[in-house]
Amino acid sequence: MTTILNFCLFLIPLCFLNLSTNIFVVSSGYCPTHQESSLLHLKNSLLFNPTKSKKLVHWNQSYDYCRWNGIKCSEGRVIALDLSGESISGRIDASSSLFDLQSVQNLNLAYNDLKGQIPESFVSLTNLTTLQLSNCNLSGVFPTKIFQIPNLQVLDISDNQDLHGSLPNFPHHGSLQILNISHTSFSGELPYSIHNLRKLSTLDLSNCRFNGTIPSSISELTHLVHLDLSDNYFTGLLPSFNKSMSLSYLSLFQNDLRGEITSHFEGLENVTTIDLASNSLNGTIPLSLFTIPSLQKLMLSSNRFEGLLDEFPNASSSTLEMLDVSGNNLQGPIPVSIFHLRRLRFLQLAFNKFNGTIHLDLVGRMENLAVLDLSHNNLLVDANLRENHELSFFPKLSILRLVSCKLREFPSFLRNRSALRELDLSDNHIHGAIPSWIWSFNGTIPKCLITRMSSTLRALNLGGNNFRGQISDTFSTSCALRILDLNENFLGGTIPESLANCQKLQVLNLGNNQLFDRL
Repeated sequence: MTTILNFCLFLIPLCFLNLSTNIFVVSSGYCPTHQESSLLHLKNSLLFNPTKSKKLVHWNQSYDYCRWNGIKCSEGRVIALDLSGESISGRIDASSSLFDLQSVQNLNLAYNDLKGQIPESFVSLTNLTTLQLSNCNLSGVFPTKIFQIPNLQVLDISDNQDLHGSLPNFPHHGSLQILNISHTSFSGELPYSIHNLRKLSTLDLSNCRFNGTIPSSISELTHLVHLDLSDNYFTGLLPSFNKSMSLSYLSLFQNDLRGEITSHFEGLENVTTIDLASNSLNGTIPLSLFTIPSLQKLMLSSNRFEGLLDEFPNASSSTLEMLDVSGNNLQGPIPVSIFHLRRLRFLQLAFNKFNGTIHLDLVGRMENLAVLDLSHNNLLVDANLRENHELSFFPKLSILRLVSCKLREFPSFLRNRSALRELDLSDNHIHGAIPSWIWSFNGTIPKCLITRMSSTLRALNLGGNNFRGQISDTFSTSCALRILDLNENFLGGTIPESLANCQKLQVLNLGNNQLFDRL
């Protein structure tokens, strides 16, 4: 009988067939004994911590390798191998028995310490649909041919800071649906051929070193749901996204994009996050951004936007929760409709040229607002409450910054803010003594709130005002202050001994006052 190398022979039992000469020949890639041998050889070639392993350490404890933890089979063939988080260390080289598992479709080696360069041998796994190599401490140059594995749908090589590479020209009708290269050292341009990945739903290139313009062809990706190109060096104009009707998340934060926003997002009904902060975008902010029905987070800070913010309709039914337009050149009054955004939790309007008077009793009705920053504008903030309902104002406020807002008195409603963690009222015209309840949180606060408030306030900045008198010696034993700035006032007397209760204090500025310490 002729010997056939690297093949498995299966003899069909005589009880099932009348002809004893029938022999079936199956290639070694699908031979059960060969599959088991490859898996055991792979285990023996890998360095891993047996006390932390939940998969490899149990291999070969069952006769059926398809039941081994981390393995999934179909008709005796290994189609999925999940060794993520197995504390594996060391490289996978080109001769690894991993590449004998030709039927594998899903391969997950994430959260290990593989080190070194990924071999091009992964290209031989032509049935791969999912390859996950995130957070593996990879380095070197990533083989571009892996991007072109014909059936590959998911490729995640994120969180490998020393991994270098560039994107190839993508072939027509590419199968990739999820591509995540974030937090690597990939560089170069985003190829125009990106539009060939017509099935792409997630593209994450954040925190890399990509440059050049974002190709206009990206607007042809009509199945995009998640797009993150933040923290790169992209330049040029903002492409249009109004064909990506499924788009939910868009971040282009921290690039150098220029030009105006016009109709780039019109017609989008599913987008929840738009982050264009820290670019060089200019012109006016279009009203259409505020009328996107599904929008929850809109970040436009640190750009060059100018002009007026128009009032927008249906504010009370808006889904907007975060709005940040700080660090621009916006002018005129703040639209009243902003204060009718019932779901708003974060409102950042600082470092603009807004003018006019803001009555805090108008803002205080925003029942979900946790962060409010109106600092460094041309505003006059009136802290007088025209209605005596202090307890109902800002029920969830945790951060309040009203720097350079021409305040003339200390906002009395703050005594009832048990969730307050940061307060900055510096560079105002507040006069008189600092209210004693700032230190001890007593007075009209219910006793049950005293401990809660004293354990939550993290930062207090009252510098650059006209406070007089002494600092109350009532810092509580549960003081959680990390920053205390009373610089440039007219405070006198001694530095209170109870300040020693603030053991977490990192920044203390009592300068430019009339204080003295005890001998």
